[in-house]
Amino acid sequence: MTDFLKTDYDHLPEANNYDALPTGTYEVIIKDIIEKQATTGNSGIRFQLEVRRGLDQEEDLDNTNGKYAGRVFFTAVWNSEKNPEYRFTTLNAIAVAAGASNKRVYTNFDEFKE
Repeated sequence: MTDFLKTDYDHLPEANNYDALPTGTYEVIIKDIIEKQATTGNSGIRFQLEVRRGLDQEEDLDNTNGKYAGRVFFTAVWNSEKNPEYRFTTLNAIAVAAGASNKRVYTNFDEFKE
């Protein structure tokens, strides 16, 4: 029987770097948004983001999007009884960055997702 996979750290492609993205300014695309439930019972929203491609010629983005274009990463915003303001502040910042109009009211998750 043949093995399915043998890992070999010496033969990783040099172009693929899976370290955390360096601090900087990135233009990203929201690829997916899903509601999650943690084992603690807290609910959250998980975002799948992709560093936008085609911006390697933009002067301010040549060291961010230019180097990491196409890189996919995830982040989540969790409800917390200890800090309920965090969820509002973070989701508001994401909505504003995504171009939501001022004073826009979302009545449910699906509306926010769209």
